Amino acid sequence: MDSDPSGVDVPERRRLPRSASGPWVTSLLALLAGLALTAALVGWQRGRAEDDRARQLDALAEGQMRALQAQMQEYELALRALQAGFLGHGVDAQTFERIFRGLEMARRLPGLQAVVFSERREGPDGTSYPTTLVAPRQGNEAVFGLDVRQQPANLAALEISRDADRPMLSAPFRLVQDAPSHPPDGLLLRLPAYSPGAMPTTVAERRQRFVGSLAMSFRISRLASESFHPDWRRSLHLRIDDVDSRTVVYDSSPEPAGDRVGGWHEVRLMGG
Repeated sequence: MDSDPSGVDVPERRRLPRSASGPWVTSLLALLAGLALTAALVGWQRGRAEDDRARQLDALAEGQMRALQAQMQEYELALRALQAGFLGHGVDAQTFERIFRGLEMARRLPGLQAVVFSERREGPDGTSYPTTLVAPRQGNEAVFGLDVRQQPANLAALEISRDADRPMLSAPFRLVQDAPSHPPDGLLLRLPAYSPGAMPTTVAERRQRFVGSLAMSFRISRLASESFHPDWRRSLHLRIDDVDSRTVVYDSSPEPAGDRVGGWHEVRLMGG
């Protein structure tokens, strides 16, 4: 008879039935699935929050562009008011100053430097356009007598504006009131002035009744800075480029933007 040398009975080794390990495996899988679902939910919420943030910034950017465009339209409306004065009974120096003050242009038009009128004059050497009316006078004395025909780009803008009766925006330049070291952040918005009567509707009539050119000089840097809400400058980056010369006219954040830039909204302020 076989027997255990130790004399001790060894019980038979049993394995746990497979059904006994099932709940542990199921619980573990459920835990892992729960963790995965939580991670996915957090990722989805983060992605949704980022999307919401991007949409909010897009809406703010659109709002800022609309505000800038609306401000440019205010400039044009002010020039149209002066144009209406010429169509009525003409405008002399006193009337010019009265319209400027009555419309509160200095307060309502941020960045405005001067409103001027360049009179059309015929002479032995051809047509000249000396600046004869300026408001406000203080700080703009250097503008008096300037002849538009001495500046080819300005003369071309004057003629286009005259023929089409529409505003023309110049390229950026350094205002004559500024020192040579001042950045070229000046812009000029032109509109034609016609002799008293109904608004001319044809090119030939416009040329015949053209008496001079109205213009507003302003600083785009100040205009943009005052139109750009200060509370949003950390989130938005406003840059204005001259599409013709491909130069930066205004930049609210000149340092490299890095990863802060998520997208650009391109808007043409006024066609030339």
